[in-house]
Amino acid sequence: MSTSFSVIFLAVFLGFSPAVFWFWFWRKRDMVDPEPNRLLIFLFLGGMAATIPAALLQSLVQRYIPEKFLICLSTGCDLNYGANILFMLLMMFLVVAPTEEIFKYLFTKWISFKAKSFNQIIDGIKYSIAVALGFAALENALYLIGSLQIADFDTVVSTLLTRFFISTLAHILYGGIMGYYIGRARFDEYNRKKLLATGVFLAIMAHGAFNFMLFSGLGFYSVILVALIFFFLLQKFRSKELTVIRTIATTPGSQRIPADVPAAEKEVSELIKESRGATSSGGQVQITISEFCPRCLKKNTNRSKFCPNCGEKLFIKMR
Repeated sequence: MSTSFSVIFLAVFLGFSPAVFWFWFWRKRDMVDPEPNRLLIFLFLGGMAATIPAALLQSLVQRYIPEKFLICLSTGCDLNYGANILFMLLMMFLVVAPTEEIFKYLFTKWISFKAKSFNQIIDGIKYSIAVALGFAALENALYLIGSLQIADFDTVVSTLLTRFFISTLAHILYGGIMGYYIGRARFDEYNRKKLLATGVFLAIMAHGAFNFMLFSGLGFYSVILVALIFFFLLQKFRSKELTVIRTIATTPGSQRIPADVPAAEKEVSELIKESRGATSSGGQVQITISEFCPRCLKKNTNRSKFCPNCGEKLFIKMR
Protein backbone atom coordinates (compact mmCIF):
# COMPACT_ATOMS: atom_id res chain seq x y z
CA MET A 1 0.00 0.00 0.00
CA SER A 2 1.47 3.34 -1.04
CA THR A 3 1.63 6.48 1.07
CA SER A 4 -1.69 7.78 -0.24
CA PHE A 5 -4.13 10.19 1.35
CA SER A 6 -6.12 7.28 2.77
CA VAL A 7 -3.00 5.84 4.44
CA ILE A 8 -2.09 9.20 5.97
CA PHE A 9 -5.67 9.82 7.10
CA LEU A 10 -5.94 6.40 8.73
CA ALA A 11 -2.54 6.76 10.40
CA VAL A 12 -3.45 10.17 11.79
CA PHE A 13 -6.87 8.96 12.98
CA LEU A 14 -5.51 5.84 14.69
CA GLY A 15 -2.33 7.52 15.90
CA PHE A 16 -4.11 10.46 17.48
CA SER A 17 -6.83 8.34 19.09
CA PRO A 18 -4.79 7.21 22.13
CA ALA A 19 -3.51 10.74 22.85
CA VAL A 20 -6.93 12.34 22.38
CA PHE A 21 -8.51 9.71 24.64
CA TRP A 22 -6.00 10.32 27.43
CA PHE A 23 -6.29 14.08 26.94
CA TRP A 24 -10.06 13.79 27.39
CA PHE A 25 -9.63 11.37 30.31
CA TRP A 26 -7.37 13.71 32.31
CA ARG A 27 -9.37 16.79 31.31
CA LYS A 28 -12.59 15.31 32.70
CA ARG A 29 -10.87 14.84 36.06
CA ASP A 30 -9.61 18.41 36.21
CA MET A 31 -12.80 19.83 37.70
CA VAL A 32 -11.61 21.66 40.81
CA ASP A 33 -9.38 24.22 39.12
CA PRO A 34 -9.65 23.59 35.36
CA GLU A 35 -7.05 25.07 33.06
CA PRO A 36 -7.94 27.30 30.08
CA ASN A 37 -8.84 25.24 27.02
CA ARG A 38 -6.91 27.57 24.75
CA LEU A 39 -3.70 27.12 26.74
CA LEU A 40 -4.04 23.32 26.77
CA ILE A 41 -4.64 23.27 23.01
CA PHE A 42 -1.54 25.39 22.42
CA LEU A 43 0.44 23.01 24.64
CA PHE A 44 -0.87 19.99 22.71
CA LEU A 45 0.12 21.64 19.43
CA GLY A 46 3.48 22.53 20.96
CA GLY A 47 4.03 18.87 21.74
CA MET A 48 3.32 18.01 18.12
CA ALA A 49 5.76 20.68 17.01
CA ALA A 50 8.42 19.28 19.35
CA THR A 51 8.27 15.99 17.44
CA ILE A 52 9.72 17.58 14.30
CA PRO A 53 13.13 18.84 15.58
CA ALA A 54 13.53 15.71 17.72
CA ALA A 55 12.93 13.46 14.70
CA LEU A 56 15.27 15.49 12.50
CA LEU A 57 18.10 15.29 15.03
CA GLN A 58 17.62 11.56 15.51
CA SER A 59 17.61 10.91 11.76
CA LEU A 60 20.76 13.02 11.40
CA VAL A 61 22.55 10.93 14.03
CA GLN A 62 21.37 7.67 12.46
CA ARG A 63 23.11 8.58 9.20
CA TYR A 64 26.45 8.01 10.91
CA ILE A 65 25.51 4.71 12.59
CA PRO A 66 26.47 1.38 10.91
CA GLU A 67 23.52 -0.48 9.43
CA LYS A 68 24.17 -3.59 11.52
CA PHE A 69 23.36 -1.58 14.63
CA LEU A 70 20.36 0.22 13.15
CA ILE A 71 18.70 -3.19 12.74
CA CYS A 72 18.37 -3.21 16.52
CA LEU A 73 15.93 -0.31 16.30
CA SER A 74 13.55 -2.26 14.07
CA THR A 75 13.93 -5.92 14.99
CA GLY A 76 15.46 -5.79 18.47
CA CYS A 77 18.92 -6.71 19.72
CA ASP A 78 20.66 -9.87 20.76
CA LEU A 79 21.51 -9.26 24.41
CA ASN A 80 24.28 -11.84 24.22
CA TYR A 81 26.26 -9.50 21.99
CA GLY A 82 27.91 -6.79 24.09
CA ALA A 83 28.23 -4.26 21.27
CA ASN A 84 24.46 -4.35 20.75
CA ILE A 85 23.81 -3.59 24.40
CA LEU A 86 26.29 -0.73 24.39
CA PHE A 87 24.75 0.71 21.22
CA MET A 88 21.23 0.57 22.67
CA LEU A 89 22.34 2.21 25.89
CA LEU A 90 24.08 5.05 24.06
CA MET A 91 21.28 5.46 21.54
CA MET A 92 18.49 5.59 24.10
CA PHE A 93 20.18 7.58 26.86
CA LEU A 94 22.25 9.98 24.74
CA VAL A 95 20.18 10.44 21.59
CA VAL A 96 16.50 9.42 21.68
CA ALA A 97 15.50 10.30 25.24
CA PRO A 98 17.44 13.61 25.48
CA THR A 99 16.24 14.98 22.13
CA GLU A 100 12.60 14.17 22.85
CA GLU A 101 12.49 15.28 26.48
CA ILE A 102 14.52 18.46 25.97
CA PHE A 103 12.27 19.66 23.15
CA LYS A 104 9.15 18.80 25.13
CA TYR A 105 10.58 20.75 28.06
CA LEU A 106 11.38 23.77 25.89
CA PHE A 107 7.86 23.94 24.47
CA THR A 108 6.24 23.42 27.88
CA LYS A 109 8.26 26.18 29.49
CA TRP A 110 7.92 28.56 26.54
CA ILE A 111 4.13 28.26 26.30
CA SER A 112 3.05 27.94 29.92
CA PHE A 113 5.68 29.11 32.41
CA LYS A 114 4.45 32.72 32.60
CA ALA A 115 0.76 31.97 32.12
CA LYS A 116 -1.55 33.63 34.67
CA SER A 117 -3.39 30.35 35.17
CA PHE A 118 -0.14 28.73 36.37
CA ASN A 119 -0.95 29.18 40.06
CA GLN A 120 -0.31 25.71 41.53
CA ILE A 121 2.56 23.26 41.37
CA ILE A 122 0.18 20.65 39.96
CA ASP A 123 -0.41 22.92 36.96
CA GLY A 124 3.15 22.17 35.83
CA ILE A 125 2.19 18.50 35.63
CA LYS A 126 -0.98 19.28 33.68
CA TYR A 127 0.84 21.44 31.15
CA SER A 128 3.72 19.03 30.68
CA ILE A 129 1.31 16.13 30.15
CA ALA A 130 -0.56 18.15 27.50
CA VAL A 131 2.71 18.64 25.61
CA ALA A 132 3.59 14.95 26.04
CA LEU A 133 0.22 13.93 24.57
CA GLY A 134 0.72 16.16 21.54
CA PHE A 135 4.17 14.65 21.03
CA ALA A 136 2.85 11.10 21.39
CA ALA A 137 -0.03 11.76 18.97
CA LEU A 138 2.19 12.73 16.04
CA GLU A 139 4.77 10.09 16.92
CA ASN A 140 2.05 7.42 16.91
CA ALA A 141 0.85 8.55 13.48
CA LEU A 142 4.37 8.40 12.04
CA TYR A 143 4.85 4.87 13.41
CA LEU A 144 1.54 3.70 11.95
CA ILE A 145 2.27 5.06 8.47
CA GLY A 146 5.11 2.53 8.18
CA SER A 147 2.85 -0.35 9.20
CA LEU A 148 0.02 0.71 6.90
CA GLN A 149 2.38 1.04 3.93
CA ILE A 150 3.19 -2.66 4.05
CA ALA A 151 -0.48 -3.49 4.61
CA ASP A 152 0.33 -5.80 7.51
CA PHE A 153 -2.83 -5.97 9.62
CA ASP A 154 -1.15 -7.80 12.50
CA THR A 155 1.62 -5.20 12.67
CA VAL A 156 -0.90 -2.37 12.59
CA VAL A 157 -2.93 -3.85 15.46
CA SER A 158 0.13 -4.65 17.60
CA THR A 159 1.58 -1.19 16.96
CA LEU A 160 -1.71 0.48 17.86
CA LEU A 161 -2.11 -1.51 21.07
CA THR A 162 1.49 -0.85 22.08
CA ARG A 163 1.16 2.89 21.45
CA PHE A 164 -2.23 3.09 23.20
CA PHE A 165 -1.56 1.19 26.40
CA ILE A 166 2.21 1.52 26.85
CA SER A 167 4.04 4.17 24.85
CA THR A 168 1.45 6.98 25.09
CA LEU A 169 0.98 6.32 28.79
CA ALA A 170 4.76 6.28 29.19
CA HIS A 171 5.00 9.73 27.57
CA ILE A 172 2.35 10.93 30.04
CA LEU A 173 4.45 9.67 32.93
CA TYR A 174 7.69 11.23 31.65
CA GLY A 175 5.75 14.47 31.30
CA GLY A 176 4.40 14.09 34.81
CA ILE A 177 7.89 13.77 36.26
CA MET A 178 9.15 16.79 34.37
CA GLY A 179 6.01 18.78 35.09
CA TYR A 180 6.32 18.22 38.83
CA TYR A 181 9.71 19.93 38.84
CA ILE A 182 8.55 22.64 36.42
CA GLY A 183 5.71 23.34 38.83
CA ARG A 184 8.07 23.58 41.78
CA ALA A 185 10.45 25.78 39.82
CA ARG A 186 7.61 28.16 38.96
CA PHE A 187 7.28 29.06 42.65
CA ASP A 188 10.89 28.65 43.76
CA GLU A 189 13.01 31.35 42.16
CA TYR A 190 16.06 30.52 44.27
CA ASN A 191 16.31 26.88 43.16
CA ARG A 192 14.68 27.30 39.75
CA LYS A 193 17.58 26.24 37.53
CA LYS A 194 18.37 23.23 39.70
CA LEU A 195 14.74 22.07 39.77
CA LEU A 196 14.30 22.47 36.01
CA ALA A 197 17.52 20.57 35.32
CA THR A 198 16.46 17.82 37.73
CA GLY A 199 13.09 17.44 36.03
CA VAL A 200 14.61 17.13 32.56
CA PHE A 201 17.31 14.73 33.78
CA LEU A 202 14.85 12.38 35.54
CA ALA A 203 12.51 12.40 32.53
CA ILE A 204 15.45 11.48 30.29
CA MET A 205 16.52 8.67 32.62
CA ALA A 206 13.00 7.22 32.80
CA HIS A 207 12.53 7.55 29.03
CA GLY A 208 15.93 6.03 28.26
CA ALA A 209 15.36 3.09 30.60
CA PHE A 210 11.92 2.40 29.14
CA ASN A 211 13.16 2.50 25.54
CA PHE A 212 16.21 0.37 26.30
CA MET A 213 14.10 -2.38 27.84
CA LEU A 214 11.46 -2.18 25.10
CA PHE A 215 13.91 -2.34 22.19
CA SER A 216 16.05 -4.99 23.88
CA GLY A 217 13.23 -7.50 24.18
CA LEU A 218 12.56 -6.74 27.86
CA GLY A 219 9.09 -5.33 27.33
CA PHE A 220 7.75 -6.86 30.53
CA TYR A 221 10.21 -4.85 32.60
CA SER A 222 9.34 -1.68 30.72
CA VAL A 223 5.74 -2.14 31.86
CA ILE A 224 6.96 -2.52 35.45
CA LEU A 225 8.96 0.69 35.07
CA VAL A 226 5.87 2.54 33.84
CA ALA A 227 3.91 1.21 36.81
CA LEU A 228 6.56 2.38 39.28
CA ILE A 229 6.61 5.86 37.76
CA PHE A 230 2.81 5.92 37.88
CA PHE A 231 2.75 5.15 41.61
CA PHE A 232 5.47 7.75 42.21
CA LEU A 233 3.32 10.40 40.55
CA LEU A 234 0.23 9.16 42.36
CA GLN A 235 1.94 9.85 45.67
CA LYS A 236 2.87 13.32 44.45
CA PHE A 237 -0.72 14.01 43.43
CA ARG A 238 -1.84 13.14 46.94
CA SER A 239 0.73 15.45 48.48
CA LYS A 240 -0.41 18.85 49.73
CA GLU A 241 2.76 20.23 48.21
CA LEU A 242 1.11 20.15 44.79
CA THR A 243 -1.56 22.62 45.83
CA VAL A 244 0.51 25.07 47.86
CA ILE A 245 -1.07 28.02 46.11
CA ARG A 246 -4.55 29.28 46.89
CA THR A 247 -6.17 32.14 44.99
CA ILE A 248 -8.55 34.46 46.81
CA ALA A 249 -10.37 37.60 45.74
CA THR A 250 -10.26 40.75 47.83
CA THR A 251 -11.50 44.26 47.36
CA PRO A 252 -9.27 47.27 48.01
CA GLY A 253 -8.74 47.77 51.72
CA SER A 254 -10.05 44.31 52.62
CA GLN A 255 -8.76 42.82 55.87
CA ARG A 256 -9.57 39.17 55.09
CA ILE A 257 -5.95 38.00 55.25
CA PRO A 258 -4.68 37.42 58.79
CA ALA A 259 -1.06 38.34 59.30
CA ASP A 260 -0.17 37.78 62.93
CA VAL A 261 3.51 37.12 63.59
CA PRO A 262 5.60 36.85 66.76
CA ALA A 263 6.39 40.19 68.37
CA ALA A 264 10.13 39.54 68.01
CA GLU A 265 9.86 39.71 64.22
CA LYS A 266 9.09 43.43 64.09
CA GLU A 267 10.59 44.11 60.67
CA VAL A 268 8.61 41.37 59.02
CA SER A 269 5.51 42.49 60.89
CA GLU A 270 5.88 45.97 59.45
CA LEU A 271 6.11 44.52 55.94
CA ILE A 272 2.94 42.57 56.51
CA LYS A 273 1.11 45.63 57.80
CA GLU A 274 2.11 47.47 54.66
CA SER A 275 0.84 44.66 52.50
CA ARG A 276 -2.46 44.52 54.36
CA GLY A 277 -2.95 48.23 53.93
CA ALA A 278 -2.15 48.24 50.22
CA THR A 279 -4.99 49.46 48.05
CA SER A 280 -5.72 49.64 44.38
CA SER A 281 -7.51 52.35 42.45
CA GLY A 282 -9.57 50.13 40.22
CA GLY A 283 -12.16 47.45 40.98
CA GLN A 284 -11.43 44.02 42.35
CA VAL A 285 -7.93 42.70 42.94
CA GLN A 286 -7.07 38.99 42.80
CA ILE A 287 -4.29 37.96 45.17
CA THR A 288 -2.54 34.60 45.08
CA ILE A 289 -1.11 33.60 48.46
CA SER A 290 1.56 30.90 48.77
CA GLU A 291 1.25 28.49 51.66
CA PHE A 292 4.99 27.79 51.68
CA CYS A 293 7.88 30.23 51.39
CA PRO A 294 9.95 29.50 48.25
CA ARG A 295 13.07 30.82 49.99
CA CYS A 296 13.13 29.17 53.42
CA LEU A 297 10.26 26.67 52.88
CA LYS A 298 8.54 27.76 56.11
CA LYS A 299 4.79 27.07 56.11
CA ASN A 300 2.69 30.23 55.84
CA THR A 301 0.26 29.23 58.59
CA ASN A 302 -1.23 32.73 58.94
CA ARG A 303 -1.63 33.23 55.18
CA SER A 304 0.55 36.34 55.33
CA LYS A 305 1.70 38.23 52.26
CA PHE A 306 5.30 38.12 53.45
CA CYS A 307 7.16 35.22 55.05
CA PRO A 308 7.21 35.58 58.86
CA ASN A 309 10.61 33.85 58.90
CA CYS A 310 12.64 35.64 56.20
CA GLY A 311 10.42 38.38 54.83
CA GLU A 312 10.12 36.85 51.32
CA LYS A 313 7.16 38.04 49.26
CA LEU A 314 4.46 35.38 49.25
CA PHE A 315 1.80 36.89 47.03
CA ILE A 316 1.05 37.71 43.42
CA LYS A 317 -1.44 40.48 42.74
CA MET A 318 -3.44 40.55 39.49
CA ARG A 319 -6.27 42.87 38.46
